[in-house]
Amino acid sequence: MKTSVLRPIALVTTAAFSACQMMAFVLYPYFAESMRLPLTTLISSFSVGSLLFLWGSPYWASRSLTWGTKSVLAMGLGGLIASQFALLLLVQLEMQAWMTTLLLWSSRILYGLTASAIVPVTQMIMAEGSTTGTRMKAITRHSMSLHVGRLLGPFLVWFGLLFSAVTPLWLCAGLLLGVALALTRAPAGTRSPQTASERRARSWPSSAHSRLLIGIAFGVTCLVGILQSSLTLHLQKILSLNSHAAAQLTLRFLLASSVLTIAIQVLVQAKIKSPWQGTFPMGAICLVISTLVLATFSNARDLWWALPLVAAGLALLTPSYTTALSLNEAMSQGAAAGLLAVAHTLGYTVGGLLTAGLLAVQISPLWSALLVAVLLCLMIVPLKAHSESNLQICEREHR
Repeated sequence: MKTSVLRPIALVTTAAFSACQMMAFVLYPYFAESMRLPLTTLISSFSVGSLLFLWGSPYWASRSLTWGTKSVLAMGLGGLIASQFALLLLVQLEMQAWMTTLLLWSSRILYGLTASAIVPVTQMIMAEGSTTGTRMKAITRHSMSLHVGRLLGPFLVWFGLLFSAVTPLWLCAGLLLGVALALTRAPAGTRSPQTASERRARSWPSSAHSRLLIGIAFGVTCLVGILQSSLTLHLQKILSLNSHAAAQLTLRFLLASSVLTIAIQVLVQAKIKSPWQGTFPMGAICLVISTLVLATFSNARDLWWALPLVAAGLALLTPSYTTALSLNEAMSQGAAAGLLAVAHTLGYTVGGLLTAGLLAVQISPLWSALLVAVLLCLMIVPLKAHSESNLQICEREHR
């Protein structure tokens, strides 16, 4: 299959997937009320579905090497659409409690087993159609599509609620069906023969360099998980806000951070041709400064000082470690994408659990976010030995 045809479809699919996730987070209370289920039951089912990504992401990434990326992406998109329509049924039909619970859990398990294919496979599609010199630009676009989805999800909720509570679900379902239609019309083709490096590829990083990149991916998402889980409570305590005002301020902070991240990544893809052009240390330093500000701020003005630094750190680090790992000839694209998806899932999970544990002993989780940012800096130091040779290769191939 011509990868150039699939690449825009992959980007739109990634954005739609991210939008559906964000929309679900916002609509948790509505789901629980409409299904007449405890909120804990609802959140538990969604959490189990997300944890299945630990198995699903590397499995589908490896399957795409033999079945083709279009086929696997179609399976992931089909599972996402099915789980979306299951939610529509659950919020609109009156069923007995046991039937509602059974359908909810079944739909979230289906989601975890199938939709886990979307992010690693779309990442592979973007990487396969690029050279070493253009890989950073392609991966940055993939990262941007995730942030676009995080903005699109709350917008769909806001726009849909102008009509009815169920309209956002229909809007998201319509978006997914449109993407599926575009995917079915994409030309079919066979997978290109494996290169020598792909035949030698391993499913687990064989070098300390690759393991450091996986560790950085875990650390970045762990830090994000801590911020997302604890920021509202921290704002409520420090600024003496009620829960509603603190939640609104956190939402504005997260949305503004996504907008800034996209803007910075637009500049990155235009100016930065390689992950070894200083983006690793710059991103890590931005996260250290921003988490220090967030952990010690005393007024709302300090909070907004930290905003561009958080955005810059995420905008620089995410495409950098993703690109660097995809350029490693000792790993296939499928293995790299699958391992990154696992690292991200574990990072978000550990970040949330760490927040819960620290809050239980009345310690601000933002201090742990600062510690994670410092550890990221320490993990980046050994990468310097690889940077000069890799930068020369990237610049040579880009020319």
